[in-house]
Amino acid sequence: NKASTSKEDLKRFEEQQRVVEEIVKKFEEPTYTDASPTDREYIVERMQSMQAAGSPPADLVGDMASAQEAFGAAPDEGCPQQ
Repeated sequence: NKASTSKEDLKRFEEQQRVVEEIVKKFEEPTYTDASPTDREYIVERMQSMQAAGSPPADLVGDMASAQEAFGAAPDEGCPQQ
């Protein structure tokens, strides 16, 4: 799909991929613990970076509105608007 993806979207998706890789690397550290304020802050900061980069590719996450309806939430309920 790279050839059919706009340069802007591709840049966002690559940024999201980079952030996900950082999060996974942190979770895999032998010293990682949910109880650590430093570890939690690291993950929260990366999750905020993910949100700032926008929505992930639709092919990856599917139809989010349908998924939210299936779980009983209105499509925009509880989701920050960008």
